[in-house]
Amino acid sequence: MTKCRKDKTPKCEDDCKGKCNVEGLTGCLANLKSNHDATEDFCKDFWRLLHESSEVDPVTGTPIVLLES
Repeated sequence: MTKCRKDKTPKCEDDCKGKCNVEGLTGCLANLKSNHDATEDFCKDFWRLLHESSEVDPVTGTPIVLLES
């Protein structure tokens, strides 16, 4: 078991270091930065979706329910 672990365990310097493009990953993550709050944007969009897609009775203003129990 010990020999197998020693032989099969990747060694960062030998096996992995050349395969990882750390600079590319860092650049990619830097492109994701934004001044917008993702949670706030989601909530605003979801609120708009709910209210723009809901039908209301033009006389009473109450929601029109399409499903009956």
